[in-house]
Amino acid sequence: MAVSTCLELGINNNDTFLVVAPMYGAAAIGYAISTLMAGGTMFIAPAFVPEETLKLIDAYHPTFIFMVPIMYDWMLSLPKETLAKYDLSSIRLVVACGAPMHTSIFQKMIDHFKTTEIYNMLGASDIIGPDFQTTLLGGFEIQST
Repeated sequence: MAVSTCLELGINNNDTFLVVAPMYGAAAIGYAISTLMAGGTMFIAPAFVPEETLKLIDAYHPTFIFMVPIMYDWMLSLPKETLAKYDLSSIRLVVACGAPMHTSIFQKMIDHFKTTEIYNMLGASDIIGPDFQTTLLGGFEIQST
């Protein structure tokens, strides 16, 4: 998974990943492993606190962050004066998954991360769904029933 994540998202040795989401979930640990495998840097916040996360972005200039949609909503719903105090321009890659992305949250992300690639990866780790069938290398097939 780490190799395909690096290739899909363009994660490389110049990236710094800010971990604010709990690392017991597959996404946070997967992106952390991908970043380290690519030779990038990772730093872990002690907890998610919306304004503290903005302070960390401003101070450490990460290039990559992952949060579940509600975390983005909480952070980007802070007062405009609070948001304006922090420089988010170092972020080149913003990823969300773990819950459905409501249009209003996605719009906040677009409004505040203006020069950033934004990915909603909900369901990206799901392999088999209804009426799923694929042929793998070597001619093996996986099929749901």
